[in-house]
Amino acid sequence: MSEICKCIETGKIYPSIKRAANMNNISLSSINRALANHSHTAGNYHWVLIKEDGEIINTNKFVHKI
Repeated sequence: MSEICKCIETGKIYPSIKRAANMNNISLSSINRALANHSHTAGNYHWVLIKEDGEIINTNKFVHKI
């Protein structure tokens, strides 16, 4: 099962990290690093994983500010 990925800045939701990477011309490894280390960005965006119901799986400092 793919992990659903969301870009915090744009609000766009992608069906997988791979799809998010492809649609934004960002490397898959960059998004994975940003998800693992919440202080980093990928493509100048912050990323989170979400459940199908929209609940955020991983949170970071940036998410708490919005």
